[in-house]
Amino acid sequence: MAGSSFSRAFSGLAGALFGERLPSEVRTALALEPGERVLSHARTADEGTAGGSGEGTVGGTAGGTAGRSGGSAGAGYAVATTLALHLPGGHRLPWHMVDKATWDETGLTVAMTDGEIHRVPLPEPGLLPETIRERVTSSIVASKHVPLDARGGVRLVARRVPGAEEPHWEFVFDPGLDPGDPGLRALAEQALEEVRRSLGV
Repeated sequence: MAGSSFSRAFSGLAGALFGERLPSEVRTALALEPGERVLSHARTADEGTAGGSGEGTVGGTAGGTAGRSGGSAGAGYAVATTLALHLPGGHRLPWHMVDKATWDETGLTVAMTDGEIHRVPLPEPGLLPETIRERVTSSIVASKHVPLDARGGVRLVARRVPGAEEPHWEFVFDPGLDPGDPGLRALAEQALEEVRRSLGV
């Protein structure tokens, strides 16, 4: 009896510290790639996803304008792996495409480099925010802000892409600048060449 009580107490303590184990059916549904490992997870609330912002922020490429909203409704799990953040509804967000992640007491908001926004209610985030911080930060090889003209500048960000030898470079223009402006794109491309030469990336 004493042993059983100790086992239950230890199990409860472990759950509080490390979170509950990810259900096998959820892990199977993730369809992980070869070598992809689960790092942390958190159960989502039974709410829809929506655009929004939080108080904590990770990601060094913030500065662009957010675009359309994405996500899915229903309870489920947000799962961080070595390669991506998996959200309910089959959304797989590769780390090199995550622009920034913010969270507050109600949940997590993830902004992608293409402007898409994912909002996930997380009553008990556990270790998920720390994992997201580490994975997004580790995907950034270099980040440098360069002035373009009197209107503003652009942040040039090099991200590691799994399976690729060369990093992927992104342009994150200052708020108010039009990413589709041919003149600004030309200036950004020129700045990128100079940065790549100076950094050797």
